[in-house]
This record gives sequence, structure tokens and C-alpha cells, in this order.
Amino acid sequence: MLIKIIFSILYWFSLIFLTLIVIVISLPFYLFRKNSDVLKKLSYPWAKLLLLLTCTKVNIINNTIKQLNFNERYVFMCNHKSYFDIYIIYVILRNFDFVFLVKNELFKIPLFGWALKQLGYISIDRGESKNGIKIFMESINRIKWGQSVVIFPEGTRSMNGELLPIKKGAFAIAKRSRLKIVPIKIGDTHLVNQRGKVLINPFKTIDVKVCPPIETTNKNIGELITIVRKCLE
Repeated sequence: MLIKIIFSILYWFSLIFLTLIVIVISLPFYLFRKNSDVLKKLSYPWAKLLLLLTCTKVNIINNTIKQLNFNERYVFMCNHKSYFDIYIIYVILRNFDFVFLVKNELFKIPLFGWALKQLGYISIDRGESKNGIKIFMESINRIKWGQSVVIFPEGTRSMNGELLPIKKGAFAIAKRSRLKIVPIKIGDTHLVNQRGKVLINPFKTIDVKVCPPIETTNKNIGELITIVRKCLE
């Protein structure tokens, strides 16, 4: 238990400290250059350091990620068990230009919300149908600009690691954009840090499986949900 407490203090302090450092370093670039990509460049070392500090190892169990075209756009769909999923995505997709769909509440956090806007992340407000349409169109436009999209189709983190019901919105985006879906199955990150818990469990190895791209043009949403669910289970 003592080791968990020590690593928990180290992690939460480092998360706040590193995030502030990244934002402070980035601020001058955005003051004088609106189209700066410095935050994107710093996202990988930020995530990598947080994984290293908790002794969390990422083990990619297949070679699909190496077979993807870095210049092609995809809709990446991942299961969601912990905030550590985000760090892992930054690490394994470091060569791709992508944006996350994230909860609207995160944009309201001082400085952090500013950073999310500069990164071009798309806000999700699940309580408003009109805003849902806006998000849908914004996602399509972002893809047209040449960026991939990372979506957690469950909509929230699982408490016990089991896959939650998958929402249709992510698949509508993929269908409308005519892009391939790449499911990414992330292992038991809830064992490192469970939703709603403060304690960190270090020294975990997280298996990650990147499934082959799925064509969307010749399949309906129901078929796509079934295929992706099998990949993520």
C-alpha cells in the first residue's frame, strides 16, 4: 500500500506540473503564431513521461499499426477504461495527425481548456441534441481538413473494465466521412487507475491490439457496430 501511495502522489503531482509546464512553454508560440503546432509536438513526451513515472508499459501485440498509412485519415475507435487510455493513444499514434472528441466539461478547466482548443479537439455535450448535430458536422469538417479523429464510442469510462454499450454517433461520423474505422483494443488500464479512484497501481503492462481498418462504404451502422464491438471485447 505504501508503494501505491508514493506512486499516486508522484503521478498526480507530475500530471499537474507537467501539464502546466507544457502550457507555459506553448503560450508564447500561440501569442505570436496562431497556427502553431507546438502543443501537438509536446503531447507525446507529456504522455510518455506519465507512463514512465508510473512504470506503465505499453505492449502492442500485433503489427497492424505499422501497416497503416501515416498520411491517410482514419476514425480510430477505442474502448475506454481509464485516463491512461489517453496517454497510450498519444504514444501509439504519435505519427498521425488526429484530434480527440472530448467532454465539454474539460474545456471549462482554466488553461487546460485553452490547451484543448489550441489542439483543435472537438467538444461533446451529450445533453443537447442541437449541439450534437454541430459536433457531427465539425467532426466531418475536421476530417476534410486532413485530420483523423479518435473517439471512445462508449461515451464514458467503464468502472469494471467491461465494454459498455456502443453509441451510434461515432459510426455516423465514419459513414459520412467515408473513412475506414480502425478499432484499438486497450487492455486493463482500470487496474492502473480506476474511474473515481485516486490510488495508482504501478508496474502494469497494458496490451494494445490495433485491429485492421474496416471499410465503411459498403456496411450499415448496425453491421459496423457489431464488427467494432467484437474487436474491442
